[in-house]
Amino acid sequence: MTGKLMKYELRSMLRTFLPLWGAILVVALLNRCTLQIESLRDWLGGVPAILMMVLYVIAIIAIAIVALVFMIQRFYNGMLKDEGYLMFTLPVKTSQLIWGKCLSATILTFVTSLICLVSVMILVVNNDLIHEMQELFSSFNATVMYYSNGLEIPAGFMPQAILLMLVLGVACIIAEILHAYLAMAIGQLAGKHKAGISILAYILISMALSTVTSSFMASNGFGIGNLLENVSWLEDVGMTGGLWLFFGFNILVAVLQIVIFYFPTNALLKNKLNLE
Repeated sequence: MTGKLMKYELRSMLRTFLPLWGAILVVALLNRCTLQIESLRDWLGGVPAILMMVLYVIAIIAIAIVALVFMIQRFYNGMLKDEGYLMFTLPVKTSQLIWGKCLSATILTFVTSLICLVSVMILVVNNDLIHEMQELFSSFNATVMYYSNGLEIPAGFMPQAILLMLVLGVACIIAEILHAYLAMAIGQLAGKHKAGISILAYILISMALSTVTSSFMASNGFGIGNLLENVSWLEDVGMTGGLWLFFGFNILVAVLQIVIFYFPTNALLKNKLNLE
């Protein structure tokens, strides 16, 4: 049933975002042409080229804001306002309603981020940049070897790093979405001041988690400063082992946040729902 709910959510999202994604890519492509073709770049003193770049930046900011507002609106209107009367009469569990919206919002956020990344690549990637990235990677490898007594980056390291970054990114997106859902679930208890209490709840939860996480990492030596000062620990576990330890810890933190945000949200919507 969660899949059917997601199908409904994604259809609604695609109607709004497919044109926006296409527009971002078209504007990026036009900017690439403007920057690469000298006659277009210098046309009318370069004013059209500057305006196109400003338009691209505005488009990136706009799609990020629209995605954020859309995600919040879909949950708030669909679960906590008049539409909630219909949603909660469906023969599904509250958990399925939450995950249907959360996973759909995660897909929306991930694809939107990917589209923005592709648009940046369309705009800036060329042979010179690729060469500079290769030099930067070689420099990074040399730095690691210097601090770790000749330890080299093994084959397959970068694909694993990219995979782990993607997993961590998705986990963080889910955690942040459920963070917002929990804040709105708390805010809906306030009656006439739902929006204000939701914002306050989000801020207070963020402050509490930030304080606890920072204190734990500092007291247990997981701070980035400690890791850089003690790079020699990589000799014991190897580069690949260090990679999995680093990302594994951060993924675990994200998963713990998901658990912390999900269960109170589910309990509040299941037992303390206020649609008035």
